Amino acid sequence: YDSIGGVQPNPRVELAREGVKRAVEFRVDLILAVGGGSVIDTAKAIAHGAANPETDIWEFWKRRAVPTRSTPVGVILTIPASGSETSDSAVLTNEQECEKRGLNTDLNRPAFAILDPKLAMTLPTRQLSCGVTDILMHTLDRYFNPVTDNALTDELAEALLRVVLEYGPAAVHDAHDEKAMSEIMWAGSLSHNGLTGLGGKKD
Repeated sequence: YDSIGGVQPNPRVELAREGVKRAVEFRVDLILAVGGGSVIDTAKAIAHGAANPETDIWEFWKRRAVPTRSTPVGVILTIPASGSETSDSAVLTNEQECEKRGLNTDLNRPAFAILDPKLAMTLPTRQLSCGVTDILMHTLDRYFNPVTDNALTDELAEALLRVVLEYGPAAVHDAHDEKAMSEIMWAGSLSHNGLTGLGGKKD
């Protein structure tokens, strides 16, 4: 195996390009993301680049090229927040162009994700609080839409919100509360995998 670190919030295309270069040289079979949303999104970008070495990855995010293949990505989640471990989304920031862009494709969905609440128990309180808020917002973004006859999807979103409102504060109060941490970790994955907005209109 080979490894690369240095991922920042709002993951940078420059680091992902370096990862692509190393992945191609290594002839990688799998990209393993160990971290949260920014790490996972960087891994997704590296995966697309490794499978399409003839195309600069920013071309995909600029919609000037469409990825038709990718390298498998696995995830070991360390912070419940973005839901990138099950989503079809990935964001990248290009500092030279002062631009942050998202890319949605089923190729972004990881091959697997390991959700072990013990791996999130050392998170700082603020990071955990931000993660809980992120989960709520991903769900609310989908819940408030003009489609009013989508009962089951709305009920799923409401159930997720209730669980996060109950267990989010408990996890923030005590990060070693394994039940609370496991509930919000699972909720984070469901909040961004498409389920809580299925059948509704997207923004």
